[in-house]
Amino acid sequence: FPVTIRDSIQDTLFKFQSLKREMTRIDFEVIVVDDGSTDGTKELLAALVPKFFDSNSFRIFSMPINQGYGASIKYGVQLSKYDICGIIDCDSTYRPRELFKLFDKLVAENSHMVVGERIGSHCSGTFPKRILRFLLKSFVQYMVDREIPDINSGIRVFRKECVTSRPRLLSNRFSFTTSLTLKCMLSNLLTTYCPVGYDRREGKSKVRLVRDS
Repeated sequence: FPVTIRDSIQDTLFKFQSLKREMTRIDFEVIVVDDGSTDGTKELLAALVPKFFDSNSFRIFSMPINQGYGASIKYGVQLSKYDICGIIDCDSTYRPRELFKLFDKLVAENSHMVVGERIGSHCSGTFPKRILRFLLKSFVQYMVDREIPDINSGIRVFRKECVTSRPRLLSNRFSFTTSLTLKCMLSNLLTTYCPVGYDRREGKSKVRLVRDS
């Protein structure tokens, strides 16, 4: 599964390492894209990864300059050797085990994408964020003419073609997940939802409410 990493690297690696026994039921790889970081993330990964994974199942790629959340995911998906990919934000808000639930649902339904619908007390955010999220959700639902439980969830499993086909339609920044939802639905690609837990984030968010809205 291609993975986006922002904070809490060691904790996330430990969570994935604890799933290795369950992950043996499928062929898998974990792809990490270091998006031009200057805070030692690349060096920390190089030191930590060998303690958790072998080189065949965990690959690290680095962008020469910071290009954005969406650009990193698109790069990682393009490098994946499997047809089914998944993404997860590694700030401890999502539980890696939930990826298997989404994967099983996608295979069982033969769908193109399964999105994790976030549930729990940490989903709502601040009042300004709730207002902006409501406006964005209303607009996107109007565009696709259907109810959308969660338009920009950061945990989802999808067919590789959802991203590699006309990737320029997808945002290179934080709107990647929203634009992927829109692209799949407007292209009549079967998109379904599955409830997932959502916990308190670790680290400082890189999202800037006004700028990114």
